[in-house]
Amino acid sequence: METEEVTLDIRMNDLLQQVRRLDEMITFHQQHSGDAATIRQYEFMKADFIDKANQALKAYHVQLIATPVH
Repeated sequence: METEEVTLDIRMNDLLQQVRRLDEMITFHQQHSGDAATIRQYEFMKADFIDKANQALKAYHVQLIATPVH
């Protein structure tokens, strides 16, 4: 059981780091280029990572909810 928890910890850390990096990229493009297609692509990728995190957390009855980057 402990190995599963460590694996989940590592997976969640990786997913949340990816979400943070995507938030940074979304903010950068909102402030500098305004490239809507690129921003949508990053938002889609962010939603995918959050979905993967939610699948991993399902057994714990926990759900992540994304908020828009401003």
